[in-house]
Amino acid sequence: MFKRKPSRSREFRRNKKVIDITEERELRRKRRAEKRIEEEERQRLEKEKKLSNRQKKQRKNRRLVHFLATLLIVGLLAYSAIDIVSLRMQQKEVLKQNEELKKEKEEKENELKNAEDEEYVRQKARETLKLIMPGETLYVVPTEEKENNTDTTGEAIENSGDR
Repeated sequence: MFKRKPSRSREFRRNKKVIDITEERELRRKRRAEKRIEEEERQRLEKEKKLSNRQKKQRKNRRLVHFLATLLIVGLLAYSAIDIVSLRMQQKEVLKQNEELKKEKEEKENELKNAEDEEYVRQKARETLKLIMPGETLYVVPTEEKENNTDTTGEAIENSGDR
């Protein structure tokens, strides 16, 4: 048959060891907790093995839904990040255009200040409108583009009248 396990007191008497009761209690508690954890793990594994096909499908569907939800969230975050980057690029472009417009505004303001000066007005009229003063002669030099047109080649304009 089986051999009877000796009682602890007999075992300790034979060994003649001094036993710390609190230490032994803690050891027993730890062993019991480990056994409990092992038993729970074993029961969980057995339960998983016993899952029906329906339960397996439900679990698979849940995992799929979780995966798709996570994928959707990651996609939205990526789209937002791309949108932010493009908006920052547009912001840089707008700031650059703003600087160019400020420079142009300063130039126009300077031109407006100079518009009151008679000498400046005369110079602009000569350059842009090709106006001349009374008694002056305007010579038009033909260019390659104007050689094809017979109307404007080599004509000299003389004005002796008023503006």
